[in-house]
Amino acid sequence: MLTGEPAATALPAEKTATVIGRYHLVKELGEGGFGIVWQAEQREPIRRDVALKIIKPGMDSREIIARFEAERQALALMDHPNIAAVLDAGTTDRGLPYFVMEWVKGTPITEYCDAHQLTIRQRLELFIPVCEAVQHAHQKAILHRDLKPSNILVTEVAGKPVPKVIDFGIAKALHATAEPALHATLAQTLDGMIVGTPQYMSPEQAGSMPDVDTRSDIYTLGVILYELLVGDTPLGREQLKRAAFDEVLRVIRESEPRRPSSRFIPVTDMAKTTASQRHTEPKKLGHALRGDLDWILLKALEKDRVRRYDTANAFAQDLQRHLNDEPVSAGPPSAGYRLRKLMRRNRLAFGAAAVILALLAAGITVSTWEAVRAAKAEKLAEGRRMQAEAAATQARENLSQSDFLQALRSIAENRNNDALAQLTRSLALNPRNDAALYRLTTFLTCHGLALPISRVKHEGWVHSAQFSPDGKRIVTASEDKTVRVWDAQSGEPLTEPMEHEDAVHSAQFSPDGKRIVTASRDAARVWDVQSGKLLTGPMKQDGMVNSAQFSPDGNWILTASGNAA
Repeated sequence: MLTGEPAATALPAEKTATVIGRYHLVKELGEGGFGIVWQAEQREPIRRDVALKIIKPGMDSREIIARFEAERQALALMDHPNIAAVLDAGTTDRGLPYFVMEWVKGTPITEYCDAHQLTIRQRLELFIPVCEAVQHAHQKAILHRDLKPSNILVTEVAGKPVPKVIDFGIAKALHATAEPALHATLAQTLDGMIVGTPQYMSPEQAGSMPDVDTRSDIYTLGVILYELLVGDTPLGREQLKRAAFDEVLRVIRESEPRRPSSRFIPVTDMAKTTASQRHTEPKKLGHALRGDLDWILLKALEKDRVRRYDTANAFAQDLQRHLNDEPVSAGPPSAGYRLRKLMRRNRLAFGAAAVILALLAAGITVSTWEAVRAAKAEKLAEGRRMQAEAAATQARENLSQSDFLQALRSIAENRNNDALAQLTRSLALNPRNDAALYRLTTFLTCHGLALPISRVKHEGWVHSAQFSPDGKRIVTASEDKTVRVWDAQSGEPLTEPMEHEDAVHSAQFSPDGKRIVTASRDAARVWDVQSGKLLTGPMKQDGMVNSAQFSPDGNWILTASGNAA
């Protein structure tokens, strides 16, 4: 039933015996608390490989033989495609019981998923049949109590992975049964006896409750799924390794698991490795777990079993709803519930805090009232200051607009000196007056006042010219169907001409100076300043595009065409 290299263990109690009944022992596969598992070959009536489990040498007391017999009876009740089937049973020449099961040629579910880099969806699809197998066992009144990855092997059938639950060696009957041996040995666990693997043990198995029921297996299923998705168990392997046994049991009973999605914040090397094994990246993996899967896992891992899923099927159904993008029954715990849990874990601290809060209550009331009065006064003063600033800003913008309108009249009347002074004053009052800036650059270019450098020229009329934000470059748009970028100091061209299909009406730098937007005929285009290459466009409009410019943050482009903006 287990796979891997055989351990260094002696042959069964018969010492030199290599044949038990119809079965020839091949090699030891592993051992549990009181049984040894062998790979064996059945030679009649058919030849096949099987797994044979037998009492360990020296452990043949009446109680252990009865418990082993109970396991055999429990497995005989199972009939599910995801549970290893019992094929035969008997006793050795010395009277030690054994049973024969199908040999699952597979690997533990966690190792299989990581080795094949299964995605989160694929892991959930592989895990759901495991829940259904455990549900089948529960319906047969059998509790596994030692679920863990090594007891869930994955084999491939017709190229598809199939999980198999094995080793019901410490199974417990949940209610009375007609089988005397089963009833006698599995009806209840001995007082004070700890059964299970600590890393996957439920709080009840660690002593939080006097009895154990099916919800204990559901908790363990939650631990296994947590490990499948996150790459570690909720309480962490290293944390449990370093602690004494009593401390391990306390941690299992009391320590709350972290939300699965939080295990990938911050991004560590381990998180990167875990994400790569799930065919994704840490941030994407954390995002995939956030929400439904966080809630589903935390519900399965509730310390209070009343708040867990009632059945393994309910657990599986919520996972299937998540895969189908349907609402899940699990949800985030309420704030009140989280507070009550926190208070129970920190009773002394909360008691001291309550005393301190009572002593401070009167002082807080008085100081709060004074703070409210001061805040109101400060808010009133701040409002007045902001109103004054807004009024001043509006006044400057009004004056800027007035100067701009006067400049337009001066240009129409050929009073160039007045127009230059008015445009300059308009921009000084409001540097964000783009219309004034455009008019000023156009005015200077048309009158030869902007750059007294003979090399800055086109083959046709220059419709617009603008400095870059850092003032080191100039972009010009011309009737000759080109846009060019020049060095502001030397007048040398910095890029090849940016060719257009028609006359270019305007060209403007982006706020960061790295792009240029141009307007020509019925389209706008965006160019890279460094290379002069076209980045975006042409962006077609319904009419003639007269101008185009970037928004202040550089993320949007505004165009003005013959019939719309």
